[in-house]
This record gives sequence, structure tokens and C-alpha cells, in this order.
Amino acid sequence: MWKVIGAMEGTDEYGRMPAIYGPLPCKVWTGPHAVKGRKIKPHVPSLRPDRDTARKIDERRAHEYAEWLCRRDGREIPDCRTSRCVWNSVEIGEHQRKRRWGGSQTVIVSSHRIQAVEYGHMREVHNTRKDGKQGAWLYNEFVAEFRVDLPNWDFNPTEPQEEIVDDEADAILAAYVALIDQAA
Repeated sequence: MWKVIGAMEGTDEYGRMPAIYGPLPCKVWTGPHAVKGRKIKPHVPSLRPDRDTARKIDERRAHEYAEWLCRRDGREIPDCRTSRCVWNSVEIGEHQRKRRWGGSQTVIVSSHRIQAVEYGHMREVHNTRKDGKQGAWLYNEFVAEFRVDLPNWDFNPTEPQEEIVDDEADAILAAYVALIDQAA
């Protein structure tokens, strides 16, 4: 048996039809005694996009970033009918996985990222007949005319980074802190 909870019912100004006000209602399974203990939680859709949507978002951002890089460097993207993203994998770390018979196994964790954006056109590829003439169509092939490599596409934040020590900046910061302490 379903029960609607979280909604307050009232009447309109003439006292006729019930009007719902208050928080949004949700349905909860109260059920007969045969399914006692089984509770169905209200379904809330996930805010995280599915894999295909996330991939399209990444590709759109990569195209925008490639166009920005070209404008920054003064390069012009040729008028191409099609473009595509070049995906590659990056090792981002490792973790230990337990084995069934004891012990552990080191597993490398990788992530797929966009390495470059290529602009070009599609070309038809055909079979070659025995007499040397063009044969049947096989497939369409992407031919890259212009490539924009994305910098730092393989950045791994778990690797130690170089620390820059600037004595002059430290001295300025110490003087600034001393001024603040004197004012207080």
C-alpha cells in the first residue's frame, strides 16, 4: 500500500477542493503485513550525469578550450566540416586489491582524458578491384588537417610537485604581518 507523506492538504477559499501546500509530497510503501519490514525509499534522481552525457560535456569543453588556445596564440582554425577529440588514458594512481586466497594485488587506476582536438574532413575509403578501378565503398575515414594539443592533459596531482621558495616574497609577507600586528 502506498502512502503520500510530506504534503499538507487544505481547502480553497470556498471550502470545496483540497489544495496541496507545504513541502513536496513523496510516496512511501507502507505495505500489508505480508511484506512487513520491506520499506521502499522515495526515488531521488541522481544529479551526476550518465557516462555519455559526461563525455559530451568533456568534448564540448575541450573544443572551447582549443578555440581559446588558438585565439591566444594567434593561430586560425581552418574551415573544416568535422572535428573530433583524441582520447587517451593516464595512470592516476594505484590501490591494493585483496585476493580470495589471501595476499593482495596492486592494481593501476587509470583515467580517460582528452589529449588533443583535431579538425579535418571525412574521406570515403573504397576497395580496389582486380582491374585497378575503384571498387565498393568500405567506410568513411577521418583525415586530420589541423591539431590542437591540450597542455597538461596528463597531469597527475598525486605526484610530488616542485616547491618554489621565494625569499623576497617571504620577507615582504613577514613585514606585512608585522605591520598588521603593530596596528592591532
